[in-house]
Amino acid sequence: MNRPSPSLSQFRSQKGFILVGSIFLMIVVGLLIVFLLRTNSANHWNTSATLQQNRTFQAASSGLDWGLYQINAGACPVSPSTLTLNEADLQGFQVTISCVKTDYVLQSGTRSIFELDSVATFGVYGVSTDFVSRHLQLTVEGP
Repeated sequence: MNRPSPSLSQFRSQKGFILVGSIFLMIVVGLLIVFLLRTNSANHWNTSATLQQNRTFQAASSGLDWGLYQINAGACPVSPSTLTLNEADLQGFQVTISCVKTDYVLQSGTRSIFELDSVATFGVYGVSTDFVSRHLQLTVEGP
C-alpha cells in the first residue's frame, strides 16, 4: 500500500497554519507567566504581613511582661505608660500599657486584682501601608 504523496498545491493551502498555532502558544505562555508572577507577589505580601503580625504580638507580650515586673515591684505602673521598642526585630513598635488595680476585702485580708492592657502598634493607621496593631489583656492577683 503506497500512499499518494501530497502535491505542492496541498502544501500551499496550509501556508500560515504554524504561525497561528505559535501565536496562540505564545499568548498562553505569556498569560501563565503573568499569573505566576501575581501569585508569587501575593504570597510574598502574605508572608510579610504574617511576620509583622507575629512581631506585633511579641511587642504586646513584652508590654505585659513589663507591666507584670512593675506589679511584682509593688504597684501598678503609671497608666497609661508608653514604651518605644528599639531592640532588634521590635524596633519601631510603640506599646501602650494600662493598669487598673482593684482591692477586695475578704475575711482573710485584702486582695488586689490587677488588670493589664497592652496595645502594640507599628506605623500610623490610614497612613502606613504596613500598619499593624495588637491588643492583649491580662488579669492577675497581686501582692
